Amino acid sequence: MPARPVCRYYNFGLTFRWVRGDSFVAVKRGYVIEGQSVVVVRESKTPRVNDRPNEAVGTDEHTWVAKIPVNAADWNKPNSLASIATSWARKNTNLADWRDQPRRPPSSIRERG
Repeated sequence: MPARPVCRYYNFGLTFRWVRGDSFVAVKRGYVIEGQSVVVVRESKTPRVNDRPNEAVGTDEHTWVAKIPVNAADWNKPNSLASIATSWARKNTNLADWRDQPRRPPSSIRERG
C-alpha cells in the first residue's frame, strides 16, 4: 500500500497528526518528527522535539495522548487542522501547554462577568 500524505500541526506542546483519508487526528505529546522534513513556521520558546525516525505512522497508537474524531473530507481545507487542534486544546487545557500562546484559553462562562 502506498504511503498517504500526512499533515502535522505543532502547537500547545503537542503534535497533531492527520493522515489523508483518516477520520481522526492523533495527538502526541511534544513536537514529534517521524523522520520527515519539517518546515517551522513559528517556533515555541520551549520546544520539546522528539525525533522518532523508525516509528511508522499508524503503528504508534501507544504514544498518543488523544484521538480526535474528524470528517476525513476536511483534510484539504485550509487551516482545518490548526482549527481542529486549537478547538481541542481549548477543551483540554489540562493536556495543552498555553505558555507560548498569544491568548490564554477562554475562561468558563461563570468566570466571565
